Amino acid sequence: MLGTKKNYQGRQLGDAYVSLTKRMLVRICLTEPLPFGVKEDLTRSEILKIMGVVGVKTLPNFLSKQKGLLPQLNSLPSTKKVMDILLKFKCVFPDFPIELLIRR
Repeated sequence: MLGTKKNYQGRQLGDAYVSLTKRMLVRICLTEPLPFGVKEDLTRSEILKIMGVVGVKTLPNFLSKQKGLLPQLNSLPSTKKVMDILLKFKCVFPDFPIELLIRR
């Protein structure tokens, strides 16, 4: 396809941003004490359901890899796909501050 930018693995560049967004949201759900407007202690199955509602496919193995890692502030670009995912996450957690994760 002409006009679509691809990275060295042949994927579209937007997929890397979605992957980064997924990592940050899972880390937010797993971090203790619960930051960023996530007020309830979530189980692994609840996190997987939330990621499904947000529209990001996640496996239980992925949660294990992200446990113990902290979310990085100002790390996400404000692309259309990323903003759609963050707005859906904000629907689940209304107090979630999107602006803390978006690059300035």
